[in-house]
Amino acid sequence: MAGPVFLLSPSRSYSTVSIALLSGHPRLFGFPETLLFLTPTVGELIEFCAREPAMRQVEPAARNAALFRGSRLSGLARAIAQLHEGSQEEDAVSRSLEWLFDHRPWSSADVLDYLRRLISPQIAIEKTPEICYSDQALASCVSAYPDSRFLHLTRHPVTWRRSMDEASEVWLRDAPPEISFRSACRNAGLLPAYNMTNWHSCHLRIIRALEPLPRDRWMRVRAEDLLSAPRTWLPRILSWLRLESSDLLIAHMMHTENWPFARGRSGPRRKDGDWKFFADPALRPVALPDSGLVDPEWHITSAGYERIAALAGYLGY
Repeated sequence: MAGPVFLLSPSRSYSTVSIALLSGHPRLFGFPETLLFLTPTVGELIEFCAREPAMRQVEPAARNAALFRGSRLSGLARAIAQLHEGSQEEDAVSRSLEWLFDHRPWSSADVLDYLRRLISPQIAIEKTPEICYSDQALASCVSAYPDSRFLHLTRHPVTWRRSMDEASEVWLRDAPPEISFRSACRNAGLLPAYNMTNWHSCHLRIIRALEPLPRDRWMRVRAEDLLSAPRTWLPRILSWLRLESSDLLIAHMMHTENWPFARGRSGPRRKDGDWKFFADPALRPVALPDSGLVDPEWHITSAGYERIAALAGYLGY
């Protein structure tokens, strides 16, 4: 069984459409956001998702598996439902959630290995941006398999910040009444600075995690290049993965709307990927901004601007 491929990036980096694009290859199976490796066990992952704002309104004793359909656990549940029953309807997702509740002691690797067996001989591609915000979670992912490979996906810092600020406003609508650090930053007019600090630390964490690995185990790609020139970049990625490539195959892969997980409910309340992609899952080119590497609207220190510009340059911008 071939080792899995992990797509590593911060949130709002076109990772959902990118995984849909790669999943068009017959040897690859792309999962929605599973949250695997965010916690050591399934039980801890369930408890993590139970802390979401909507779930916190439900008494712990009343939190049955079906209630988690609208939680961030839904991505993993949809994947299991698709592989168990060939369906992502509510009843199938509820049964897959029951399956997860019955497997609380399993580790993240146990679950992923189970899913890999179900899709074999296809190769699993997984992406959970949130693990890239945690040293422990990213280290767990990187060390889980000796033959795993990693695709580091980047996005220009200026457009990333705009997208992240917009997403942050949506997330904060569902935030609990008590003040979070993110909402405090927004209220103080510091949300751009908060988000850009995360952009910098997240990419730096990925770079440092991949640096010790053999060079053939990871590849770095600008999302703007992949989505705007897939006929150029997909053959390079497939060559790195040692997979077949042809003009006909690339044309097939570009139909991102055919990804099994592109279907279903869309809108901001879908928690297993980019809701904008789910609303209209066609492949579109992405332009680089006309501006420079930084934006005065971030309101950060001059040293902060220098660090972000230096890292953006290192990433190829």
